[in-house]
Amino acid sequence: MSTRRSTHLALAASVLPFVLFAALRAPGGYAAGTGDHAQYALHAHALADGRPYADTGYLYSTRNPVIGPRAYPPGLSFTLWPFLGLGGEEGAPFRILVLLTTALFLWTAGNYFAARAGLAVGVAVTLLSGLSLELLHHASRISSDVFFCTLVWGVIALADRAGRWSWGRVVLVALLGSVAIAFRSAGIALVPAAVFLCLVRRREVSWRPLVPAALWLGSFFALNAWLPSAASYAEQMPKTLGGMVEAAVASALAYRWALEDALLSPLPWAWANTAWHAVGILLALVGLFAGGWRWGRSFLGGFVVFYVGVLLAWPMHVVRYAWPLVPVFLALAFYGLQQSLALLRIDAKRRQVAVLALALLLLIAQCVVVHDAPLPEDPRDHPDFQALVAQLDPATTRLAVFEPRVLAWHAGVPSMGLFEGSPDEWLAELQAQGITHVVVGDLGTAPVGTASLRAAVDTHPKRFPLQYANDAFSLFQFRP
Repeated sequence: MSTRRSTHLALAASVLPFVLFAALRAPGGYAAGTGDHAQYALHAHALADGRPYADTGYLYSTRNPVIGPRAYPPGLSFTLWPFLGLGGEEGAPFRILVLLTTALFLWTAGNYFAARAGLAVGVAVTLLSGLSLELLHHASRISSDVFFCTLVWGVIALADRAGRWSWGRVVLVALLGSVAIAFRSAGIALVPAAVFLCLVRRREVSWRPLVPAALWLGSFFALNAWLPSAASYAEQMPKTLGGMVEAAVASALAYRWALEDALLSPLPWAWANTAWHAVGILLALVGLFAGGWRWGRSFLGGFVVFYVGVLLAWPMHVVRYAWPLVPVFLALAFYGLQQSLALLRIDAKRRQVAVLALALLLLIAQCVVVHDAPLPEDPRDHPDFQALVAQLDPATTRLAVFEPRVLAWHAGVPSMGLFEGSPDEWLAELQAQGITHVVVGDLGTAPVGTASLRAAVDTHPKRFPLQYANDAFSLFQFRP
């Protein structure tokens, strides 16, 4: 059997634990029970119904733009659209597509590092990159992130493949990158990565990577001229230099959780997981300084630098935004382990065995974590939520509510989110949005906005007569 074929088979086998864990967790939780999931589903249904793409029922408010943009990039919604007649966003066909797409992401990343750091490192990357609880949960549900990861790593694998760029490679790289940007605007980091590749490997690649870079840039501006997604995010970004620095520092501190998510937390004691995370970060630094920096003279190196810049500037700090970088961090950590063992004069074969042994130990420990972890709760399953929805008339109601996109999707009621403001600011925004009813209560998900709305209701009781209440929610009419 050829070395290349055996590598592919080993990586395919390394994907199987992820597939098994994701399938076991697929029956529980939600598909469109959170805001992001629901908004993508709303866009897909607008397409299926022949309505404008942004006609979703979600009422965007500049008072709290963090809830979500006016419209999401269209990649995922266009992908979901054909599946609406095959069980919809919660049906098996679409979930299988998401699962297989995620598996391809893991295989591609592992194959990339197997060629550069050895098969053991590639197997470790494929084996562990998909085992965090959050990724396992998203891997069979509506998720732009897993599609984005797969497309980006497809671009990286093609761009860094040895040899001159044929026009066929140019076309394929341009196509994959454009689709990646259609899934997530953060794909704009591909553009400077291509320019960087031309600078560091000019003799090999010539100027041809600039062709897809130009197309990606055009795709980004064209999409955002059609849909104001990037503009909505831009509204949330600081406008002063001091504010930008402060926001970047806050982002860097927030994304330390992404490193821990990449390394997993498989041990039963918090102190042991903390120790393992410290060791893992130290090994990654060793891997970087021992030679992993050579990987940086590549499309991947440019993408990592510029994508980190996008994450630091992005107004929201969400672990799943860092998923494209998880294979890189794991590869550095296991490469660092290899190099540390080399300093101890351990031969190459035993170093490979040590890498595989550590990866398997982490896999076994994570099995227990995955088995014991509760599935996420879907707010739509809560009896008080269902009772609230039964009181709403989509034809005459416009809500201010804790999960506006879920209510718009599940109940068909145009809905605005909660925000933190004075009672007078609440009155002004409710009137500007044409709100007819407000919901006080959030199932513990939006305490700040709920407290602010409750203060407005208590301050102006005549403007908010109570219409319905249960243990979790109070529905008030709003009188402009």
